[in-house]
Amino acid sequence: MAIETEVRRKAGPRLKVSSGWFAAGASFQRALTILSDGAFRLFAYLCMEADRETGRYAASQTELARVLGRSRRIIGRYIVELEREGICRIHSGKNQYDRNSFEILDDYWPYYRNGCEEELQEGEYIA
Repeated sequence: MAIETEVRRKAGPRLKVSSGWFAAGASFQRALTILSDGAFRLFAYLCMEADRETGRYAASQTELARVLGRSRRIIGRYIVELEREGICRIHSGKNQYDRNSFEILDDYWPYYRNGCEEELQEGEYIA
């Protein structure tokens, strides 16, 4: 038993579940200092759910309210705060039930993006 414990210590910590892991670094800590508690909670959720290659996630205010246990109205305020603080670019849905598209900006996204700007420009051109 003691030998087994010593082997585990030398191997270092391991994740119980490796899927869905998010690299939270200095930018994540910076967001913690400038956002309200609720907006930071929304930011953390978006980071964990966003596509790792693009930093994007789409959800309606209703979906976010359900997941975070808040009202649609307060989720709307958090969304405005994320955009105002320069943490996310948000393409709003047509109404509160339509899906919003969130893109976490480079200063707060720890991964390199693959062709994200080209897709955005093409989408804006089509619109």
